[in-house]
Amino acid sequence: MVLPAVVMLAFVQPQPQPAAAPAPTKALVPFPHPLITEVLYNVPPGAEGDADGDGLRSATGDEFVELVNPHDRPISLKGYVLTDGKNTRRPTTPSETPAKREPAGNAPPKRDAPPKPERVADDDSRVRFVFPDVTLQPGQVVVVFNGYTGDETPKKSTGDEQPRKAAVPADGPPEPIRLSMQITSPYAAFSNTGDCVLLTDPDGKPVQCITWGSQPKPPEEFAPLIEHAPETKARGSITRLGPAKGLVPHREQPGDLKGLPYSPGVFAQPKPAK
Repeated sequence: MVLPAVVMLAFVQPQPQPAAAPAPTKALVPFPHPLITEVLYNVPPGAEGDADGDGLRSATGDEFVELVNPHDRPISLKGYVLTDGKNTRRPTTPSETPAKREPAGNAPPKRDAPPKPERVADDDSRVRFVFPDVTLQPGQVVVVFNGYTGDETPKKSTGDEQPRKAAVPADGPPEPIRLSMQITSPYAAFSNTGDCVLLTDPDGKPVQCITWGSQPKPPEEFAPLIEHAPETKARGSITRLGPAKGLVPHREQPGDLKGLPYSPGVFAQPKPAK
């Protein structure tokens, strides 16, 4: 008699699979563009407003825009452009004119026409900065100050000393790069009540636009990435919480920088995206 074969089934204990590596954080802008991370358009009063650390507080000169390289490769900033919104009209200050003789007869006297609004020249009223030949390493930050000082001479022309703010970690990215627009007109500045900052690439194509205020000024062109900054309760900058995150008032952000009005050159972020 032939006995049926006995089939032995071996139950293999499933082996635990290694945890998948977290996906790299994807930046809000594609390579090779930089990302705007902080904008100071509403400079605090008094000594707290000396954002560039030159010993003077300037409502326009201490404004700044901060950008970071959120990628894992160096990028060149040569030819990128920062601009604000389109021009608005400002009224001309009426000038005193000598009294005119009244006409003879019963004709009513001629009255001077009210002053007409004056359009400020683009060079005087627009913020515009073209980046020089600068290379940003992965995670490195560049800060561009307005630079206007009027007739006053800064106590420290180099601006090396900074007001109280968090320091760059020793094991962090390379030291931040500081640049100045060297603006000479008091009208070339961001508007506190409503404006924008536009980043354009060397080919003239818009990359990123940040607006603020109830009626922000429009840029010449709109970018693929458009963000509206939240309202700030106190004067200070708006800042980004990460290369793929949104904007918050600087004073209200979590962590070591909370409560500070701004932190040019300091941007806490995870490992640069690939």
